[in-house]
Amino acid sequence: MARCELARDCPFFNDRLAIAHQTAEQFKARYCKGGSADCARYLVFTALGRECVPYDMAPNDLMRARRTIAAAKNQDADPSRMTEHHA
Repeated sequence: MARCELARDCPFFNDRLAIAHQTAEQFKARYCKGGSADCARYLVFTALGRECVPYDMAPNDLMRARRTIAAAKNQDADPSRMTEHHA
């Protein structure tokens, strides 16, 4: 099985999030060792970068991932929210 490229530094994969052990192991088998493309954390990473992945995001929290991505893209599209380093 392929392992997710983010596993080494991922707070979820490295048991730093408060998720029941049995559930965490099932998630790891599905998302980290199987299909990382379906992982909420991975989706945010690929869309926005590692620094934008919420620390406490669970791999199955796809709604939160979509909201995070949409909010970031809306912020980038709104000129009133742009900071000097975007100019």
